[in-house]
Amino acid sequence: MDKASKLMLSLPKELDAVLITSPENRLYFTGFSGDGVLLLTRNPFYFFAASQSYGAAGKSIRDMILLPLEEGLSALPEICEKYSVQRIAVEAESLPVARLKRLRGRYPQVEFLVDDRVDALIAKLRKRKTDYELDCIRAAQKITEAAFTKTLRSLKPTETERQLAAKLEYELRLLSGERNFVSVSRINGGSSAGNGKKSSAGDMFKGDVITFHLETSVKGYSCHMVRTLSVGNPPEELRLACDALLSVWSVLLKTIRPGTFCGQIEKDCRELLEQRGYSPTFLRIVGHGIGAARREPPFFAPDSREELESGMVFFLSMALFVPGFGRVEIGDTLQVTETGCASLCTYPKGLVPETGSGVPNAASKNQED
Repeated sequence: MDKASKLMLSLPKELDAVLITSPENRLYFTGFSGDGVLLLTRNPFYFFAASQSYGAAGKSIRDMILLPLEEGLSALPEICEKYSVQRIAVEAESLPVARLKRLRGRYPQVEFLVDDRVDALIAKLRKRKTDYELDCIRAAQKITEAAFTKTLRSLKPTETERQLAAKLEYELRLLSGERNFVSVSRINGGSSAGNGKKSSAGDMFKGDVITFHLETSVKGYSCHMVRTLSVGNPPEELRLACDALLSVWSVLLKTIRPGTFCGQIEKDCRELLEQRGYSPTFLRIVGHGIGAARREPPFFAPDSREELESGMVFFLSMALFVPGFGRVEIGDTLQVTETGCASLCTYPKGLVPETGSGVPNAASKNQED
């Protein structure tokens, strides 16, 4: 059964239709990322496509009646009369109040209702990813890792953060990545400095520790990856911090499974790091669902009692701050399976780059010296 049909079967009986305007929910129900408005009635489904998206929508959308946006909105009274639609639910979290007022003013014969139950039903459907969604997220992950690997292999000593970010963005686009986000930040963490201060432009190979945040999408579905790499000899303090993070990460992947509370994950991270001698106050944890939106439920707040379910995909990152030396951060896109949790990322998480990455590690630097 398709996603739209599942929603309508669960819709409260007092509602006749659902109007969907948010980009994420349009994508989820249609598989199409272009602009438009989706109207789901008890009988047919309609997609009113914006003029610039109409041609592409016709090639992508199936099992829905496709109309140009203005024509579809003008025909709304006729559609509602034909299919006995009197009460249309709108997305409570996504539709601006001003737009809702305009709808009510333009179509007084129809009652537009803000109903939290509809948002809850949609959120419940979107939590568990379909095979198609998983394929898109995996494809996005492959693009991310390929772009990252290629960029590191061509890294030059004189490159700045901005130049490096631009190269990553270019490689992501070249590989057909969509909605790309790249952040590159570095500190001078080498043994010669070790003071946590930012280094000047250039001199990328003189002990810098670089953190990369990478996001991209395929057919609207996102993945996110974070890596911290050392150029040359990393200070022992950061190396130990990275080892501690990797140890905690390994334990978590073995313990996360369906039924795990989202809030428990953060609690476990802090307790495990404290056992390794690190104050929990220097740990930052980010966790949230990922898919049609870059950030979507569930959110891993410390007090969250929401349970993970098989089929969920989420992003988790841990950043450990070491006073005087900066931070080490790692993050992956993860999938909850029937029996546990699996990372969709394959790129190594170590602070010292793998041989062949293009980034000089401690051994290669010593050889050069």
